[in-house]
Amino acid sequence: MTLRVLILAGGQSSRMGSRKELLPHPSGVPMYQYLLHIIGQACPELNTVYMSVKNKEFVPPFEMQHNQSRGDNISVQFIYDQQLNNRDESNIGPAAGLLAAYSTNPETDWLVVACDFPLLTVRTLTRLIAAQEQQSSSLTCYRNSKGFCEPLLAVWSPEALEKLAENVKQGRTGPRFVLDELSDARVMSPEDDVELFNVNTIEEWEKACNLFKSVA
Repeated sequence: MTLRVLILAGGQSSRMGSRKELLPHPSGVPMYQYLLHIIGQACPELNTVYMSVKNKEFVPPFEMQHNQSRGDNISVQFIYDQQLNNRDESNIGPAAGLLAAYSTNPETDWLVVACDFPLLTVRTLTRLIAAQEQQSSSLTCYRNSKGFCEPLLAVWSPEALEKLAENVKQGRTGPRFVLDELSDARVMSPEDDVELFNVNTIEEWEKACNLFKSVA
C-alpha cells in the first residue's frame, strides 16, 4: 500500500483563540511536532509529511517554532487550501485540506491526522494503518464508545476523496457524509477512547494536558 500522510492544520481555531497546531504540547514541543514524532514512529520509513494550511502566510510561524524545538528526521511539505481550482472551496472546513492533498496526488491512500488530537499514540496510528493494509477499504477510521466516528483520523483512499470532491460540488462539505455513503468503509474501535479526545477550546486543551501528564 502506497501511503502518504497529511496533517490538517488549516482550521480557523476560532473557539480556541489561537492556532491549535502551534499550542505547546505537554511533551515539550509544539503540537504539530508532537504529531510528527508520533507519525515518524508509526511510519519509520516515511521521509515527508504533508501539512495543509490556509495559505503561505501561515508558514512562517512553523519555521520559527521548528528552529526553537527538537524535530524528527521528517521533512514537512506544505499544501495550501487556496490552491484548489475553485477559490471559494478554501472556506469549506477540513474538506479543503483533504481535497488539496487529493489534487497533489490523486492515486495514493492518505493517512489523515487532524491537529487537535493531543493524546494520540503511536499505537493509535499503527492499528489504523495495519487495518487498511490487511483489508483495503475506501475509508478506514475510528469510532468511539459513544458511536462518534472520526474521519479526520483515518486512511482515505482515492475513491473516498473523489466522493468527497463530488459532495463538495453539491454543497455537502462534511467528511462524515462520505463515511455514511461508502458501502465498504471500515470503522474500528480504539483501545482507549482517550486516544480520540480532540480539543476545540482552552478548557478542553487544559483537560487534555492534564490527562497526558497523568499517564506520561
